[in-house]
Amino acid sequence: MEILGVLIMMVLLLIPGLNKLLESAAYRNRAQGKAEVIRARRSAELPPARRKQDRRKQDRRKTRG
Repeated sequence: MEILGVLIMMVLLLIPGLNKLLESAAYRNRAQGKAEVIRARRSAELPPARRKQDRRKQDRRKTRG
């Protein structure tokens, strides 16, 4: 019974940290989605020659990490 109590206390102590981690991941995903929409809108407004240049910049960003 003592082991169960310790496990419950550990879970209760870890919940706030896990919640913050999930909120952080959700925030980053939303920001990444918004950036993708902005890039798509901007590339739709650019002439075809500039779109190729813009794509090259995005490809470089993706390969860097």
